[in-house]
Amino acid sequence: MSLNIRTLTRTFLVALGTLALTVSIAPSASAHSLGSAVSSSAGCNWGSSSYQILDTLALNGNETGTRYGTAYLLWNNGNGENCVVTRRTGSAHGDPGFTAAGLYIQNKAPIEDGDSNWAHYAAVHAPARGQCVRFGGRVDHNGEIAIRISDNYEFCS
Repeated sequence: MSLNIRTLTRTFLVALGTLALTVSIAPSASAHSLGSAVSSSAGCNWGSSSYQILDTLALNGNETGTRYGTAYLLWNNGNGENCVVTRRTGSAHGDPGFTAAGLYIQNKAPIEDGDSNWAHYAAVHAPARGQCVRFGGRVDHNGEIAIRISDNYEFCS
């Protein structure tokens, strides 16, 4: 049995084309989920720890009102930490741009992650047991700024 180089090349190209099509239409990776941001060392760094979502803020563009992201305030009772994750959503998801998260613990210096070109999320975390907190997030997309900070110090865990 001899291998015909033309048949082998055609088979390889069909397989490569199928692989390319599969990759190009595959859904977004789960690494872009809130859970992966929570467990990632670049996110909350909580591994597989359990957490609660205490509150969320919609981040809508200042001109069109289009939603470009969501800021999440999270609590991990096991380690006494709050974490803020700002996720880029809709047309901003996967499009690199300025993304920031801020955690504001009453009577302490702000903890902010910004000045970055993140395509999916930004996150900050800090010990906050017995402290009241505020939080916020920002997503810049297509010349618009979507920014919001919670109004009051609360969630005094």
